[in-house]
Amino acid sequence: MKKVVRSHNGCQKCKSLKKKCDEEKPECGYCKKKGFQCDYTRTLKWGGRPFKDNRVSKKMKFEHTYVVEGICAVDLNAAMGKQDTKAKKNKKRKVVEDKKTAGTMVHVKQEEQRMGHVEAEVSGQHMETALVPLSPLSPLEPLSLYMFEESPKADDAIEHPDLEIGTIIDRIDNSKKSTLDVNGLRTAAVGFSNGIDDLVQCLDIDLSMPNMSLASLMIPDILLQSPEMAESFDFFVNQTSALLVPAPSSIYNRNALSNFLPRMAMSNSALMSLLLVFGANHKHKILQHQGFPNRNSSLIASDLLTKTFTNLMGQLTNADLRNSDSTLATILLLAGFDIFFGDKKQKWRTHVYGARKIMLERFSNGSGSLMLSDNNADSKEENFVMRWFAYIDIITSLSSTNALRNIHKLASLKYGMETTIKESLKKKMIVLSDIEYFTGMEISCLWLLAEVSRLVNEKETADNEMFPQDLILRALEHDHKMTSYLRTTEIERDEIYQMYYHSKTDASTAERYNAYRTLRATNQIFVLTGVLQLKRRVLGLSPSSPIVKDLLRKISNLVDTWITFGSSAETCIIFCLFSCGCELVDPELYQYRSLFQQHLRSQVQKGVSSAHQAQSIMEECWETNKQWWDIFKEKNLDITFAL
Repeated sequence: MKKVVRSHNGCQKCKSLKKKCDEEKPECGYCKKKGFQCDYTRTLKWGGRPFKDNRVSKKMKFEHTYVVEGICAVDLNAAMGKQDTKAKKNKKRKVVEDKKTAGTMVHVKQEEQRMGHVEAEVSGQHMETALVPLSPLSPLEPLSLYMFEESPKADDAIEHPDLEIGTIIDRIDNSKKSTLDVNGLRTAAVGFSNGIDDLVQCLDIDLSMPNMSLASLMIPDILLQSPEMAESFDFFVNQTSALLVPAPSSIYNRNALSNFLPRMAMSNSALMSLLLVFGANHKHKILQHQGFPNRNSSLIASDLLTKTFTNLMGQLTNADLRNSDSTLATILLLAGFDIFFGDKKQKWRTHVYGARKIMLERFSNGSGSLMLSDNNADSKEENFVMRWFAYIDIITSLSSTNALRNIHKLASLKYGMETTIKESLKKKMIVLSDIEYFTGMEISCLWLLAEVSRLVNEKETADNEMFPQDLILRALEHDHKMTSYLRTTEIERDEIYQMYYHSKTDASTAERYNAYRTLRATNQIFVLTGVLQLKRRVLGLSPSSPIVKDLLRKISNLVDTWITFGSSAETCIIFCLFSCGCELVDPELYQYRSLFQQHLRSQVQKGVSSAHQAQSIMEECWETNKQWWDIFKEKNLDITFAL
């Protein structure tokens, strides 16, 4: 007789009705036939199952405990208050024990810095949970031993705790010591099957190689024990990371975000938790836009973010880990998380500030400036975090404003550039590697944008509205430097195309050059957007100036010709789409408005929530004829679009 294998992958409706589910997606046959809403999401149970038998609750004699809807809860303030009183009389830990509960014991122990930890032993079975938020508990607020299985609303925002990385780093630097409890949170997930096959495929691991095994890879338990977590990991590596670089995956198989980040996360629990919540939240946003339910993602994300911050605190207070590549990557990904999803608490600025302090400690050699090298971001972890930081630091400055109330002013960093970059440019052009796949621009162009950032910041933070003639002269000279450099390099690229690639018709070369042609467009769009910022934010030209209008036409035509809707290149120039789109206030430029609207809507469909913010502010600029940085100041909006 053939053994019947029970499936646990059926939809929630069939499970509740004890029906055999055919597991078809997005709707199983039974739900489709009966008109039921088919839901395949899984509700996670952390730390064990709640009490279902009310008779158990009647037998509960533990002090300061009670049962709510089958959930055992502890009044922390009352329990800890009594514990503190006993501690004064006896330094040894007291255990509250009731013999009537057949050996069941509950221990409550207070930990430093608002961290709670509850251990329970029920009938000899040990369970452990750590589900206490970092925020303070009110006197009447209980701590549950188990997480309530309540699904958040589909549009619930996922917000992280009130922890500012820049502020924490400042406090650590000032005190030179820390009394923070940096123990990582531990969770025990029940009822998970292994997603090992998907994980191995995601990491591109060949287990047939000598001495290669899962044990040797040190894969975290959170991935091996939870298919949901493994799926979120896979989604970030294969979907989210591809959306954050302009080059398509077909030619960019060394994407640093899908290569270095996952490998760093294998030995860094803070980065792993953040990577998982990024992937889960991104998937949630896409499904939400498509109308598919995904109700438990907010619940999972909140716990993972708490774990991220708890473990990151440990790294920042550890001299050996503070300046590591993985710590920097975690902070940069935190900033990217806030920017990508348009976090309401707007913590991107303090994350960038914290990353700056670490970068200056590592790379400035006391000079106060950072040197941009010719090394590709995908060659070494150190090069990757350096380039990633420089990109975020520069673009956040250009797509935000320092002229706000109650914010930490971020003075622009000074960037230098190695002389070897210009010397090797022609050789790189020939092999189509002069424009970085990771950023979508040349290193020289990134440096040019850094100088624009410095000039804009100098203008915004001036003591009075009158600014020195020296600033005007420097802005005009830099304007000329940017436009002439772009014109010269584009002529060289056209010559190289005619000489080396025009006659080549094989599919592989054609695909590679088409992708390179898109990168040529993103490179031009970035530089021309920097020129626009100089003319508008530093030199003060009117949006109706013929110079500004011609510049906006050129940028709009580049976007229309080379940037495909829904592509990763579209996401990576969101800063340009926003800052240029806001300038389309002259009637002669109205024809381009729908182009920028459609591109921002396309990004919302891809799960980039901040694109909705960008579109809303852009349309307000059109309606009011105001400048976007003035709207930021009026509404005290501290947002940015550095993706």
